[in-house]
Amino acid sequence: MRSILIKDADYLVTSNESGQILRRASLLIEDNIIASINPKVKRADRVINARGKIVLPGLINMHH
Repeated sequence: MRSILIKDADYLVTSNESGQILRRASLLIEDNIIASINPKVKRADRVINARGKIVLPGLINMHH
């Protein structure tokens, strides 16, 4: 299992119905699927320090 922990992002923009924006949040991805927001785990196969960054959903160009 491959896991990626994106930790301590200044902002994490969700794609839930309310468009929630979380401050100082972390995101755990396991096998290319978001497994948890603000996970309790501190270790993963790859850890990305996102301090000073914004994490947001991928943008898709629907015009072309």
